[in-house]
Amino acid sequence: MRLSAGMLKVAWLVVQLPALSIAVVHRSGASAYPALGHVQETCSGKNITCGHGKILVPYRECDGDTAKACDEEDCCEEKTSCQAVDLTCDQGHVKIDGARCGNMTYESCTKETCCEPVYDCAMLQVDNPSFCGVHGTLDGSRSCPGSRGASCSFASCCRSAKMCGALPLTQSLVMCTGEEVFKASNVCLNDLCDASACCAPRATCASALQTVSCGLEGNFRVGNSCRGSDSSTCSTETCCEPKVRCGEPAQRPGLACLLTQVWKSDGTCEEGCAADDCCEDKETCEGLEELCGAGEVLMPNALCELRADLARKGGTTDDWNYGLNLGLIGSDLDWIDARAIQDRARSAADNLMSKGAYLEYECYDARGRSQGRAVVKIRGWADPEKGLLEADHLAASDGYYQYYGESELSKGKALYHICGGARRGCNVHLHRGDRRELVHLERWRMINPLLMKEVEYLRRIAEVCMREHVVNFAPRVPEPVLPPRGGDIDASGIDKAVAEAAADDADYEGGERRTEEGRLQVVPQPSSRGEGELWRLSQRHPGRLLKSGMKELERYLADRAGEGTSEDGWAQHKVMAYINQVILAVHPMQSIGLRNHRELVTLGTSLDLLMNGRLAELGDLLMQRLKALETSLTDQNWSAARHQELIPPVAASLTTLGERHRTARAELQQVKLKEALQKHKELSWARGQGATRSDMRREEEKKPAERESAMRKPRHESEESRRPVGQGTVRRVQIDDRPRQIMNEKVASQRSAVSSRIGGNSTELLDVMREWLRGENCGELTTSQSGALLVLMIHRSGTNLGNYLEKSTKPGSVAGEGGPRQRSLMPLPLWTDVQEELKKVLESGEYKRLAGSWAAKKQQKQKAAKAVRRSGLLIWHGLVVILLNHLWTGGGNRGRVHQGSTTLAQQRALERLWEVVKVFCDDASESKDKIPKSPSMGEWGNRLGDVKISYTGEIVDKAHKLTLAQVLPGLPPEGYGASVPLAELCEGELRERLEDPLSNLLPEEELPEIIPKPRTHADQDQWEAIVKVLHARGLVEPVEDPVKVKGLPIENGAFGVVKPGKYLEDERPVLRFIMDFRATNSVSRVLTGDVKSLTGAASLQHIVLPEGKVLRMSADDLVAAFYLFALPRGWSRLMCFGGPVAWKSLGYAREGRVRVGATVLPMGWASAVGVLQHAHRRLALRSPLRGGAGFLGRCEIRRDSVFPNLELGESLWSLYLDDTDLIEIMDKRLGKEMEGKNSEEQLRLRRAYEHWGIPISLEKALVRAKQAEKLGAVIDGDRGLLRAATRRALESLSLGAWMLRQEEVPRKALQVFCGKEVHTMQFRRPTFGIFDYIWKDISDGGPMVRLEEKSVEEILMAGMSQPLRFTDLRAKLHEVVTASDACETGGGMVYGGKLSAQGIKESLCLEGKRDYYPIEAVEPTDKQTILVFDCFAGIGGLSQALKLAGVEVNRLVVIEMDSSCRRLNLTRWPGCEVMLDIQKIKKSDLEKVMRSVPGLTGVITGGGSPCQGLSRLSSNRQHLDDPRSALFYKFGEVLRWVSELAAAMKIWDVQFVENVVGDDEDISEMSGELNRRPIYCCASGLSRVRRPRLYWRNVEMGDHESFGRGHTALYDIIEFNEKREPLEDVIDAGWEWPAGKADPSLCLPTFTRAIPRTKPPAEPAGLRLCDQETVGRWKDDLMKYPPYTYQQQYLMECKGEADKKRVASVTERERLMGYPAGYTLALHKKDPTNTEEEFRQQVAREAAIGNSFHAVKVACLLDLWLWTAGVRTDPKGASKIVEEWHQMMRTRRYNDEGLMEGTEVTHATSLNEKEEEDRLLQIEKPPGLMEWLRMSSRDGERLPDPKLLAARLVHQYLRRAEFRGSDVRLDLQVVYRPDAVARTTVDPRRWVWKVAHSYKWDRREHINVLELRAILHSLEWRARSATFHSCRFLRLSDSQICLAVLAKGRSSSRKLNRILRKIAALCIALNLYPLWAWIASKLNPADEPSRRYEPKDN
Repeated sequence: MRLSAGMLKVAWLVVQLPALSIAVVHRSGASAYPALGHVQETCSGKNITCGHGKILVPYRECDGDTAKACDEEDCCEEKTSCQAVDLTCDQGHVKIDGARCGNMTYESCTKETCCEPVYDCAMLQVDNPSFCGVHGTLDGSRSCPGSRGASCSFASCCRSAKMCGALPLTQSLVMCTGEEVFKASNVCLNDLCDASACCAPRATCASALQTVSCGLEGNFRVGNSCRGSDSSTCSTETCCEPKVRCGEPAQRPGLACLLTQVWKSDGTCEEGCAADDCCEDKETCEGLEELCGAGEVLMPNALCELRADLARKGGTTDDWNYGLNLGLIGSDLDWIDARAIQDRARSAADNLMSKGAYLEYECYDARGRSQGRAVVKIRGWADPEKGLLEADHLAASDGYYQYYGESELSKGKALYHICGGARRGCNVHLHRGDRRELVHLERWRMINPLLMKEVEYLRRIAEVCMREHVVNFAPRVPEPVLPPRGGDIDASGIDKAVAEAAADDADYEGGERRTEEGRLQVVPQPSSRGEGELWRLSQRHPGRLLKSGMKELERYLADRAGEGTSEDGWAQHKVMAYINQVILAVHPMQSIGLRNHRELVTLGTSLDLLMNGRLAELGDLLMQRLKALETSLTDQNWSAARHQELIPPVAASLTTLGERHRTARAELQQVKLKEALQKHKELSWARGQGATRSDMRREEEKKPAERESAMRKPRHESEESRRPVGQGTVRRVQIDDRPRQIMNEKVASQRSAVSSRIGGNSTELLDVMREWLRGENCGELTTSQSGALLVLMIHRSGTNLGNYLEKSTKPGSVAGEGGPRQRSLMPLPLWTDVQEELKKVLESGEYKRLAGSWAAKKQQKQKAAKAVRRSGLLIWHGLVVILLNHLWTGGGNRGRVHQGSTTLAQQRALERLWEVVKVFCDDASESKDKIPKSPSMGEWGNRLGDVKISYTGEIVDKAHKLTLAQVLPGLPPEGYGASVPLAELCEGELRERLEDPLSNLLPEEELPEIIPKPRTHADQDQWEAIVKVLHARGLVEPVEDPVKVKGLPIENGAFGVVKPGKYLEDERPVLRFIMDFRATNSVSRVLTGDVKSLTGAASLQHIVLPEGKVLRMSADDLVAAFYLFALPRGWSRLMCFGGPVAWKSLGYAREGRVRVGATVLPMGWASAVGVLQHAHRRLALRSPLRGGAGFLGRCEIRRDSVFPNLELGESLWSLYLDDTDLIEIMDKRLGKEMEGKNSEEQLRLRRAYEHWGIPISLEKALVRAKQAEKLGAVIDGDRGLLRAATRRALESLSLGAWMLRQEEVPRKALQVFCGKEVHTMQFRRPTFGIFDYIWKDISDGGPMVRLEEKSVEEILMAGMSQPLRFTDLRAKLHEVVTASDACETGGGMVYGGKLSAQGIKESLCLEGKRDYYPIEAVEPTDKQTILVFDCFAGIGGLSQALKLAGVEVNRLVVIEMDSSCRRLNLTRWPGCEVMLDIQKIKKSDLEKVMRSVPGLTGVITGGGSPCQGLSRLSSNRQHLDDPRSALFYKFGEVLRWVSELAAAMKIWDVQFVENVVGDDEDISEMSGELNRRPIYCCASGLSRVRRPRLYWRNVEMGDHESFGRGHTALYDIIEFNEKREPLEDVIDAGWEWPAGKADPSLCLPTFTRAIPRTKPPAEPAGLRLCDQETVGRWKDDLMKYPPYTYQQQYLMECKGEADKKRVASVTERERLMGYPAGYTLALHKKDPTNTEEEFRQQVAREAAIGNSFHAVKVACLLDLWLWTAGVRTDPKGASKIVEEWHQMMRTRRYNDEGLMEGTEVTHATSLNEKEEEDRLLQIEKPPGLMEWLRMSSRDGERLPDPKLLAARLVHQYLRRAEFRGSDVRLDLQVVYRPDAVARTTVDPRRWVWKVAHSYKWDRREHINVLELRAILHSLEWRARSATFHSCRFLRLSDSQICLAVLAKGRSSSRKLNRILRKIAALCIALNLYPLWAWIASKLNPADEPSRRYEPKDN
């Protein structure tokens, strides 16, 4: 028997430690060999009887040499078994278990002997009724596997009984009624557990009446139900509730008192409050008849209180009556029927309607059926000519119409049309884009509160109207007047005239008056509307209206003055006093305008003169008023007319008239002086510009004409034009319709005002520009015209940009050819013809007729078009050059312009910009017109009204009401709806989720408190028609039992959004049918699917288009994609709509109504996007044999992955929901030949679509097109440009002009504008630096924002940058890498134009096949997607163990509190996610992470909870009561959550917990908590250091030859026995371990945390076993480790110095624990600067190692656990893991900079760098790949191979670059998530660096500013050589702040943003595309040159 060394050890343990009861399992068994040399006896003739089932074998030899040796065992053999015979039983029969045939031959086996009927499970009902027990139920339809009852098992005949508590969520919610309680522990003996098994009646509070007391403040609810079925569950919480108080009316909106009642605020209610509890009757008016005057009656009690309130405020009966009738009496309240009076209805409305009046009209539904009446309050006329009225809906008699009115007709959402005939024949409609409702009024009347209170549904409105009247009532304020003055004409006396008029009352009869002769005199009658009653009163009693008005005025003024009134005193007060104190106090002149103010003063003065008998003065006043009116009509303004009126000063003043005249003369002299000074300045400036005196004289002669023109100029814009968005559009008089001479004079005058810049600030100049823009028609302009308009806007804005434009076009003595030579590239010069064109535009002020008058010049249209194009090209070229110069210089008067001659680099930059401008001006993409034009100014009001801004600031489409006609064009063709089974195209967990809809419901604790209930935006008849069509096309189905949550069915809504550019014949927009599934989204999980793979057009910036190649695009777009894919059955119950429809409308012969649910992917479902993307991608990736397109995964462009490798020359593809794009790069000649021909990939894709029955849109399809418009971008395959369409630029320019016209801009308009700009700026990210102040306007501004100078300037700059928003895909790869650094004193820059040997090696490794160094991994059974939770991660021991075990991790989540350890994990394991506190982790957090990993197949969770309270080294340990060790319980909870989630997701999970071997009680407690038995494993079997630890795991370890087993009472033992590390690979150079070298079995003690101490701890571990020398060493080392660590046998000894000893160093500890040397260097940000800091860092590293896993041991255990769990087919094995670690330990280490380096050379070690480089370059390289690099690199034809390889390295960085404005992936190392930001430094050892220059700063600035300036200097260094232009290159910096702002393109810091603008100008001018990357400060090669100017230490 042979025993291994491991077994001998175990045997020795059995002998030495019997108490451990170790049972050794032997690996090999014993072998027996037969004896030789004797004759065998046979069984023949022996008297042997064989037993049952056996037969005698005569000639068999016996096992012995005597006859007696023959026995039954030797001579008998079992008969042939029926099971071994190839015999088939008849149907219903089975072979008899254990049956045998008569002899040993197979022929004796027949069906009769071997077969019998199958045993039926139903027979157990008779044989064994209780067979299935309490927990199962018998299934009689099954059969047992055998023919006997014994073969029946629980699994074969029984169905497991269900526990009520294990029911699915939906069953447990609806199982019990509201009066029952769910019994989770009950057992159900059938499949469907019902209420009888799982429910019990709830106990009511009546049973607890004696035990529960509610106290004085509560009410006992006898009928309430308790929590459970027992009365003991009743409590005050369930049976008591506080007494209810009435509160305030606002707190109980559903409770209202009657008109005759008042609210009791202090009332209480026993139960729910009702009106009887909280309302009491008002005081009645009975007995108060004395309050009523003559002819008055007592009013109803309901209005009594309001009448009393009015009286208390000084109101009279007339005031009250006016409130009741509102001036409407008699025939004013008659019904107007437009069908009878036709067009006269309009004139009646003009006479009757006024603002604030009430109108009642008859309502009709969509079918013309009567729907009661409704009342609105008039706001005013919207369009009097059309009869459109604005009004607010108040109430309706019909409930349905009231709901419609509240939702659709309130708050300005509707217009009302006064029809001139029948409503159905009315042809008035709102213009396209106006989303308001239009209500046609056919029969209507005016109504007042007096009439309202008689109508049931208007009584509440009547009271509201009267209450409003009383609240707003203001008594009139009197003012004493001066005594009356006499006049030239004797006044006859008003009192006398009034008395005489009263005497004539008897002679007046209706409309007739009797003369003195008694004849009847016909009196002219007024119209029958409005003024009739007052007119009749005036005719009967002339002067009464005057007298009553003056009496009211007297009473009001007398009350204020505290005086009494007299009968004769009413005429003594001035009307002007009332006007001044009341009217003008409420309505000041600034709000009513000068004309209304003068009108009031004129009328007030006239009445005062009349009352005082000064009739002559009154006549003068009125006559001059008439003259002024005549003059104003003649002159069309009031400038001269206002001086003809006799209006005295109205404001009180102590200044006399003479003093005012003298002051006016002095002011006039000051004005003349200012004009003279300004004239002198203008003359001085003009002489400086070379103007002659005759020129200046002509300018002076123009000014009077200009002033006269301005005086007579009519206003072209009404007040309505200044309304905010949404208040209607205004029809303006176009300026082009005026005489050209007047327009040119206006332009010249404004240009002169702007050019002088004298006497006005920027705000005034902005107002001038706004006024000019409002008078211009700035819409429907071409690209050239928009450029000219932009020039004029900039020039007139008064901003720094405008000043710089003027300076650029008119350079003075400091600019131009005469200046000194300019060394730098910027600023760029303006070409002469560009400068002349800009001057022409500025001088003429013309932006439309750029070619002049065609008739005058006799040009043809074609020639004129060419002239316009040339003009536009020159203008836009000038604009972009001025913009770049402005960004570089800062603009303004101080901004420098170009000086000296044009350099070659500048000329090339200008030529590149010229080509860019040509593309921009000639582009007609995304436009139906040959020449695109900007939208009209009037469109923006409607466009902005069609969008909304969400609470997150996102622009969303406005919801529209659905009609069948509008949604029908957007539905799928008949026969295609729900035609593709969605689940068949999905895989993995997503498919399982789709096939089980109810599993997606949220747990009850995660449900929202209120479930949304969106409504359906459609009339009922339209909804039924829509549903009928949807059902016919398979998009919905009837649902009778919708899913209920919280007892309520889930109901969703629907609405429409406009499809851009699509309209019906009646000009209504086509709508997308949007299913509003907010209800379903709130109660169900989001299925992410492949949403992370979605990518936009910006991702194409990764493409490098080589010289001589072109790009061709193919694309297919699915038709109605969301409606094609059918959801599995059951989803419609979760996706019901709220509006039930009739069964008959769906084609069913049933009565009643039913809900419908979606059967296809709803566009409003939160999971729809991810699911559709997943299904579409699977179709593309699936093999053609399975109905797919067979696309290659490595060629897919997706957001969450590295961009495909272009060097391979394969076709690229990407998917965005329903759109598939194919990209091919081919030779230019081949591209021309293949244009329009389908590629093989597109044909395969279309065959896949045809296979699944998916329709595609041929209109949108592209077939190898040279230009494509996709996802908001234009891809120009010939030029190699990725850009925004010019049409989008024209829209932005138009919107910008519209905003600059407004005094205040709606915040929504700014958001829309910036949203459009951001989309196009992404194609040239440096342009983001333009915006700064405008973001603040959006974030800090209110609903309306006034744009200040800086914001206006940014809008104009954004317009200038429109042609620059592109990416040049032909920009070459440049091999030169630059790096810079800055310190407080200076900066430096280095460049690397050559790869080192390491860089060449890495570049070769990347050659076409892989993107990183390969790591050998054991392939699992299937391709696995693994998520790892590293709890208590420390230094990443679990990650290192997985790496050693060869496990490929797809996502790593690190849970760690220590910041240093988090930093190390982020550095060593780039791409990992970090969670901080495990105590704050919730189950939902884990679920979110697990469900966000696409295609997740398994999860590994491990960690070691803190052991301070458990370690036996601690004498004062607190066990699991220690707060740190108590985290074990939270860890156990996290493990349970992960297991539950993994089980729900049907994925595997492997878990383990590591901890020290503590006390038995602690081990038992932890085992019980985890419900697992631990294993014990020590690292001494693998390494030269001990590390005994316990592991609790959820996977039992299978037997394997790599380890031995043992067990104890508390844990099992696992023991490895592998080769340990060679000491020469472990011990640091210059040291040795003598004891270890002498004894190979000796191991170092367990590494613990390093804790330096000044005092020894209590009871140090092992101190008693140590001698004095050991104790001395312990104290000398600050007692960092336990004393036994310092024993002689564990010490290292310095070679050659035997007295120099130490414990294991930190690097030795790293190697022994399974980490590369230097691994823990990443714990610290910076290198130590002194010895004290160095010591602290070393202690921290040693402490981190002491807390970590032994990575090699954990790797071996994980390898076996994954194998046992079935994740791996075969384990990797401990021996291989250890061997690979030993090899890695020898060859890999981290240097002092924290970089991994290899120390072993595969060839001769004497090779130097040059020889190694030559050796690597001799390796054969694929010619195709090198050819691509040559074509894609700068001067690739002449570059040697090393530089091409350097370009390849740059390309690899480009593939990983982010273009979403966040950051850049920084290195080529392995990342777990492709979209993660890798905070790993770039390794500078890949390049050979040279210093370019170093420099000293001329002033002190913040370090971030200096770092950015250093980057700017490096770009300027590149600008000096033309070889650096138009390229992509790698740029390194150690400032993450600078990298972040550079990646975004902008910064919130103004100082940084100024430098960013300079960088943007330089990058755009040179066509540079830097790839920003991070390098650690201590690795930065530019650090040394940047510090050359630091002060030197003496």
